[in-house]
Amino acid sequence: MKTKTELLRCPLCGGVAGKTTDPIGYGEAFCIIACTQCDCCVNVSDPDFDVVESKSTDVWNTRVYPPEVQKAIERDAPKKPDDLGTDAFGLTGDCPACGEYVVEGESVCSECGQRLDWSEE
Repeated sequence: MKTKTELLRCPLCGGVAGKTTDPIGYGEAFCIIACTQCDCCVNVSDPDFDVVESKSTDVWNTRVYPPEVQKAIERDAPKKPDDLGTDAFGLTGDCPACGEYVVEGESVCSECGQRLDWSEE
């Protein structure tokens, strides 16, 4: 029995991916995986219909992000500030990306743009 591998989110916008498989071609099966938000896609063909879906999922899930895209993805993932403490401004800490002083209520670091997570979890 085959197991289905989950599609990762779009590397460009973080959207959900959808898959379309077409067994009718000129001797080949086609599978297209596309983001439902920005239409970023991969198109894979193979003579063997049984492998085209897993092959396309592997291609979609193992794409290498350009360094500037990876940096933006990491910056946009909220992170908890380091070295939490309190002072006259209330709860404070250091930006986990650049070390800049941050105060509770700031949603992003004013120095580097790192999103901040002030939740207690």
